[in-house]
Amino acid sequence: MHRLAPCLMMGTKPRFIANTKYFAPQFHSSQGVCMVHHKRESIDILADILRAARELGDARAGKIAPSGVVAKAMLPYDRGAKYLEQARKSSLLDGSHRITEKGQSYLAQYAKLMSFLEGGGPRHR
Repeated sequence: MHRLAPCLMMGTKPRFIANTKYFAPQFHSSQGVCMVHHKRESIDILADILRAARELGDARAGKIAPSGVVAKAMLPYDRGAKYLEQARKSSLLDGSHRITEKGQSYLAQYAKLMSFLEGGGPRHR
């Protein structure tokens, strides 16, 4: 569970600002604006890298620039390069940074997991 920002505890109402894929709640208070950020886990970052590679691969022919994949996944280059290397070693991306069948399978399984978790997990009677 996330910690409450001090300005949220003061009873202010959140205002959501769209940021491509994620929504970051922004709370206004008498002390100014405070942002509540969601920290992405490794599996989320890897899924973002694979989605970015798939989108760029669909739009372009030939090799995809690693900087483009990392930027589209909204990561600093040094961190993103580590995830790109991990994806290549795991055969989720090929040498030209295109998503492989194994990468497509990862995204499908990731989507199922997220759907399961958002639905509240297993229901016990």
